Amino acid sequence: MKRFIVMSLLLAICAFAGENSQLERINSHILIEDFSSALDDAKLSFDNNSASNKLKFKYIECLALNGEELKAIKELKNLKEDDYEHLNFDTIENISWAILNKASKSTQYTTRLTTLIGVHLTQDVRAIKILNNSMKDSNAIIRSVSLQLSSSYMDKPLKEMVNNLFLNEKLWLVRLEVIKAIGKMKVFERESELKEIIANEKSTFEEKEVAISSLVN
Repeated sequence: MKRFIVMSLLLAICAFAGENSQLERINSHILIEDFSSALDDAKLSFDNNSASNKLKFKYIECLALNGEELKAIKELKNLKEDDYEHLNFDTIENISWAILNKASKSTQYTTRLTTLIGVHLTQDVRAIKILNNSMKDSNAIIRSVSLQLSSSYMDKPLKEMVNNLFLNEKLWLVRLEVIKAIGKMKVFERESELKEIIANEKSTFEEKEVAISSLVN
């Protein structure tokens, strides 16, 4: 009897160690954003009948990270009610971000705009990439809104994009938002150019007003 108990404990320890090793390997792929490799490893580990809850949810998380959010949601629905007691918040969050990432690339302007607002409200570091890409959007309204929303962040990639748009944006309405963002985000290297806009007789009243506001900021 004692031998049976010892053997059972050893098997349980080995299974636990093997599972931890699998999870660590999958998480390592996720850490370096090698999502396809993470999904490959998760698929090998995943088995509806024998996989632990942790491995099940990690597989679902990997599906979401690879843009297969519909399949991830389907797998969630297939889980038993008891499984949800072990549902990790990261899994829900990654599925949500997978949906937002896909929506941000939609061909429909209203979908991109709605996504942009939702992304901004998260105040999450993952919003930076979407905001950055939106400032390069082909739609002028999307560019304008993304500039307004990005102004509340002070992250270097967003500052660099605003700095670049200051030199290259040609559309007047969008350019006004760029000048506003320069002040709000404190891009100090553009101070002399703001003064030039104010002094330039060819600058419009709106451009001068926005440039003055940015200098004050």
